[in-house]
Amino acid sequence: MEAPESPYDTFPPGSRARWEALIAQELKAPPPAGRPLPFYRREDLARWESSPAFPRREPWLVIAERFVPGEVDLWLYDARFLSEGLQAQKWFFLSAEEGLSDLPATAEAYVCLRTTHPLPPQARPVWVLPVALSDDLELEFTGPWPPVSPQQGTDVALFLDQRVLVNAILLRAVWLAAENPALRIWALPTPDLYTPRGTLPAEGPEENLIRATLYALGAIAGGAHAIYIPPIGDPSRDEYPRWSRNISHLLRYEVLYFTEGDPLQGSFYIEAEVQRLAAEIQHRWP
Repeated sequence: MEAPESPYDTFPPGSRARWEALIAQELKAPPPAGRPLPFYRREDLARWESSPAFPRREPWLVIAERFVPGEVDLWLYDARFLSEGLQAQKWFFLSAEEGLSDLPATAEAYVCLRTTHPLPPQARPVWVLPVALSDDLELEFTGPWPPVSPQQGTDVALFLDQRVLVNAILLRAVWLAAENPALRIWALPTPDLYTPRGTLPAEGPEENLIRATLYALGAIAGGAHAIYIPPIGDPSRDEYPRWSRNISHLLRYEVLYFTEGDPLQGSFYIEAEVQRLAAEIQHRWP
């Protein structure tokens, strides 16, 4: 008995050139040279599948939370912090170039540094990498690169905003460029994270709660080892510090799969862009 004709048999197969033309028409312009296309076929994966595998780590899990009233909410996602006794009194200063003489004499301190600066013996530098990512996924280098080698097992920091996938891609690119499993990456909020954009009828601390959550979500998806959350509003009001602390609970218990696996693993587009950006970052690293 002859099989019934499928309704799809009446449509001619689409050529690659036709698909590319339709996508270019939708995007108004083709992707820049060297960038992955917004669609792919098996032949497009040949080079990508043979490239070095993206370094994978243990699933992200909050292993410590510290809250300094009116100042900081810091979450640590890497078990190596525990071996350093971070549950005991340690300090993390966002003020990179000033106030180092105020460090406590008995506690070891992480100090966020943009440039070379004399450090007290108890200070441990967290070097800020002057790199950002545009909405078009192009690297923007915002200053001189710090004198740090990616092979020294050092701590580095990146400033992130509320763009979840952009942040995740940038963090993963830095991790891949370093080629060092001992490197720890700190996520810091951009100074304008809470700046009103004028896109809402009325903006206040409630919108900052959303912005901080998106920022943290991108940091987790990108594999950050430590995340700093600034105060959401006036620290003198009891609800604002509570909002800041509760962000970690929302992400850990309401969106648990973000801390138990890698939600972006295997994405052709993200993996291809990460490898492209990592190659550019490696040219800047000492």
